[in-house]
Amino acid sequence: MGTQIKHVISKAQKFIYVEDQYLVSMDISNSLKAALPNIQKLIILICPTGSVNNELFQTDSRRKAFLDNIGTFNTPGGKLFVSTSNVFIHAKVVIVDDKAAVVGSANNNRRGYTHDSEQAVTIFDVNKSKKWFWPHELRMNLWKKHLGGKPIDYVDPIASAVHWETARGSALPFVPDPKNDLPSPSMLINNNDFWDLIIDPDGS
Repeated sequence: MGTQIKHVISKAQKFIYVEDQYLVSMDISNSLKAALPNIQKLIILICPTGSVNNELFQTDSRRKAFLDNIGTFNTPGGKLFVSTSNVFIHAKVVIVDDKAAVVGSANNNRRGYTHDSEQAVTIFDVNKSKKWFWPHELRMNLWKKHLGGKPIDYVDPIASAVHWETARGSALPFVPDPKNDLPSPSMLINNNDFWDLIIDPDGS
């Protein structure tokens, strides 16, 4: 599944949109980093730290590593903007150039991509008889859900990306703070081993 997502990301020519609960896979972070010079915008939406901290424990430090690896984020007019939302986020979606979408059940982590039983489908829509491809409609509706307004407000992903920067609707800029992390529940194992063996095992 990670290979599937990396392949779609590698084909991006204009923009990438990622919506996810976890956002801690360094493998995907590396793919996004490689794609960034070739696109105009990378928009990432993740759920608030508190909603997954009891699952990941190291949520903000791992997310910070993911994002810092890609590059500078949340600067006015920059390529990479990362938001969270007051609206519940459970989606695992990657949309590229409004033509391809990967939608599935796996969170953005090693466990989801290699260890657990998860599924995903890639939809590449080239039906030119339609006004918009299905991934395009999906993105517009997702952005409307978090930014407010109407789907038609988000036809152009580059022009309408400014609404993520201005914190329109329920969206807020995401600022990772490792001080939010929780201590390992076991004093018998260090944080890195706890992460690798229990929280995010690699099943490959």
